[in-house]
Amino acid sequence: MEVSGTLNVLDYYAEHYRPGMIDLSASGPRFPEQLPEAGLDYAPPGGLSSLRAAIAGLYPGLDPEAIAVTNGASEALAAIAFAFLRPGDHFVASAGVYPSFREVASRLGARESGHASPVAPALVVINNPDVPSGRLPDPAPLLRATEARGGRVAADEVHLDLRLGSGGTPIVSLSQTAISIGDLSKPLGLGGLRIGWAACRDLGAIAKVNRAVQLLSGGPSVVAMEMATRFVAEYSQRLGIASETARANAPELFAALTDAGWTFEPPDAGWTFLATPPRPLTVKQRHLLRDAGFFLLPATTFGASQGYRLSLFAPADSLRDALRITREASTPTDECLVVLAKAPQPGFSKTRLAATFGDTGAAELSQAFLDDTLELAAASGRPALIAFTPVEARATFADRVPFAVLIAQPEGDLGERIRAGLDCALRYSRAAVLIGSDTPHLPAGVLDDAFESLAEADVVVGPACDGGFYLLGLATESVPGGLFEDIQWSTAGVCQRLLQNVRKLGLAVRLLDEQVDIDDAGSLEIAMHWPQGTATASRTRAAVERIRLEGGDGA
Repeated sequence: MEVSGTLNVLDYYAEHYRPGMIDLSASGPRFPEQLPEAGLDYAPPGGLSSLRAAIAGLYPGLDPEAIAVTNGASEALAAIAFAFLRPGDHFVASAGVYPSFREVASRLGARESGHASPVAPALVVINNPDVPSGRLPDPAPLLRATEARGGRVAADEVHLDLRLGSGGTPIVSLSQTAISIGDLSKPLGLGGLRIGWAACRDLGAIAKVNRAVQLLSGGPSVVAMEMATRFVAEYSQRLGIASETARANAPELFAALTDAGWTFEPPDAGWTFLATPPRPLTVKQRHLLRDAGFFLLPATTFGASQGYRLSLFAPADSLRDALRITREASTPTDECLVVLAKAPQPGFSKTRLAATFGDTGAAELSQAFLDDTLELAAASGRPALIAFTPVEARATFADRVPFAVLIAQPEGDLGERIRAGLDCALRYSRAAVLIGSDTPHLPAGVLDDAFESLAEADVVVGPACDGGFYLLGLATESVPGGLFEDIQWSTAGVCQRLLQNVRKLGLAVRLLDEQVDIDDAGSLEIAMHWPQGTATASRTRAAVERIRLEGGDGA
């Protein structure tokens, strides 16, 4: 092929060059010691013959020449748009078709129309099964109608083999011109390989797709294709394992949704399905889910009018936690108690306690502090939010405080972690009060006083004896900017600076009685004899006594 009187380099290489040839005109150096078994040279157009043969084996009676290997299904869709659409052409695309197709089609100047349009489409692209519902329509009638008008049909079938119920027939098996699109991401969870493909019995069409892939990216790397060849050889075995996992997990997910009043239908094929809450989730509910570490994808991103796409591999316990959060946040609350909590670990607990009680003793005391604080939260009867760290401790806290919403503490200083906890609580509560686990002896009445103060004030602060604060409450829409400005954490001036910032912001503030914050053996001894606290901190008192009996240096 000549372009403007010159040979086209892409076409010339595609037609004449094959791996293994000595390229006397190669523009790059060659370092044999850098070439693994797969090689790091350019791949042949269309993909490695071994991979194309392995993929063709997934389709009855298909030859390797009928396969074009791409960088995932997304590139396959983009390449199909490049190959078969011209400015002014009309196309039809299902609502859930991946965005790469529409983006390229529109940039080419093609126009989208509906199935009922009087203008014959040059190309129709569908999902089979449907996304996100998992419904498995029969594509044959659409295929016949489109081909009768001179058009071509391409079907994104990356979910087709993922069957829980009835199976589906690849569209490439129904027509000489239809194109099936597949990949290794959805069936085998190998998205990082970026391997997809287009399959068509019309070899001229495959040549056009290959040409488009060469223009887009040059095709996947040889290393990725070599690895993909091995995985495709194990396709049926790996797919079977995944299918059994999904089949076993599905009833747990469906039961959780039913208990929460959500509506859904099990998918015919694929590992995702559409689920709809009894009422649309509010902005606050969605924020709260994200803060708690749950990602939920709206079905509107696939063209559906409502609902969310859920995976059959979603952990059932996590789904129940997420559903509980949406249920509890459905009715705004007046008050929310926030606990800043750290899972105790030997060697990572309070260093000043460890200096007296050792790493193990300090960890045991920290655990007792936390247990007493969580018991205080439960006894308060208020909605609770636990801002925890480290992130790996989520399951531990979920077991310990099933009544609470959990969010992982963000990176940053103490101010950033306090801000995240209070901001989250204030999204669905009028007033939020935050405490840590360093005051396990705190009387329950202190929390009542704090929330009562927020009926009249914007801010409530509980000063600590060491110059910090043990409690901070807000009755604002969010944490005001500048509240923690210029605070030097872990110094004696923390509370004083906080109060200066509050007054600078023009906020009304109330102060609670001073309390001791436990940092070392001395403050622990004071806390255990603190007025009005002798009936609290039962676990902490037991831990202190146990450490003393075991010979530790007691407070």
